[in-house]
Amino acid sequence: MEPPQQDEQFERKPQPQDQNSQEGPNQPQTRAIKLSKSNILEEIKDFDSSIPDAVVHHFLNHAGMQTSDQRVVRLIAIAAQKFIHDIVSDSLQHCKLRGAQNKKTKEKKFTLAIEDLAAALEEYGIEVKRQLYFN
Repeated sequence: MEPPQQDEQFERKPQPQDQNSQEGPNQPQTRAIKLSKSNILEEIKDFDSSIPDAVVHHFLNHAGMQTSDQRVVRLIAIAAQKFIHDIVSDSLQHCKLRGAQNKKTKEKKFTLAIEDLAAALEEYGIEVKRQLYFN
């Protein structure tokens, strides 16, 4: 098995442009920006995660990992944020399915119920146990 090439390229779609952008009608709106692995690590420095770096440092230290590289901390924060996003998205899908079965209300507001969260977490191999008095 060969190590990955240093010039291996990844593609990232650009952020949506506002209406006053410089691009004309003849230029494509969705240009692909090519990033190498080193450029991705540099881009991580500017990323603002919803999980603070201090929280990531705390849990890394609690798990026994010491690092002074801020890029590693940001990369772990991005992975944790993606994991949480996937769980919440799956919980929303379970909530919508439950709401589709109960067609009594046409309300578009959704409430996160523990049953929906437990079903989504079960897909990731996490079992949620509740106390008997909550049943």
